[in-house]
Amino acid sequence: LYIRSLFPGKGWRMVENDVAMEKKLDALKLRHQELDDLIDALDDTTISNEFERRRLKKEKLSIRDQIAMIENVLYPDIIA
Repeated sequence: LYIRSLFPGKGWRMVENDVAMEKKLDALKLRHQELDDLIDALDDTTISNEFERRRLKKEKLSIRDQIAMIENVLYPDIIA
C-alpha cells in the first residue's frame, strides 16, 4: 500500500515500512530506558562491576545511535 507522505520531499512511501520502523523505534526506546535503569542500579550498589557497567553503557550508546538513524528516516529535518 503506497500513500503520499506527509513530509515534503519524501514522495511516495510504503506505509507498512513506516509502521515497522515506528515499532522498532518504540522497542529501542524501551531498551534504552531499561539500560539506563540498570546502570543507575549498578551505580547505587557498593560493589560495582565496572566491566558490566561499561558493557551496558556501550550498548546504550549503540541503541541511541540506532534511535537517531530511525528518527532521521521517519522525521527528516527539512530546511525550507
